[in-house]
Amino acid sequence: GLKMASFSQCRKLTVVSCKKNGVISGAIWDLDVISETNDWTLKILSSEDISNILIEKSVSEFDSGTVVIWEEFDKISDKRQFDELLSKTDLHISLVFHRYLEKDRTVKFNGRQLLPVDPYFTKNKATQPLEEESIRF
Repeated sequence: GLKMASFSQCRKLTVVSCKKNGVISGAIWDLDVISETNDWTLKILSSEDISNILIEKSVSEFDSGTVVIWEEFDKISDKRQFDELLSKTDLHISLVFHRYLEKDRTVKFNGRQLLPVDPYFTKNKATQPLEEESIRF
């Protein structure tokens, strides 16, 4: 899902992950290379490659995690449109994953840590929580 969703926006996708044991691995999918080779080819990144693209530090700050980099956008026409999409994406991720973020988990988007956006305003004093026993499924 990540690859196809990414390729709906860009032509080059880099993914670098740090596992709990500290091993960092990564790969690059490039639609131009795939088109040229007529094969679902990907480049496995070496430790040197990972260091060269300056991801190792941002991933290794955590016990585990993943960095996704989109390059060569082909659906965005100008910087204003790009900035608008970044803002909408930031809000969407903060809203959809608010419960995950509320549990002291970290999600960084474009280098900035996201904060949860609670759609139910549960921390507002005017919000009246339902009693658990009144909720029936």
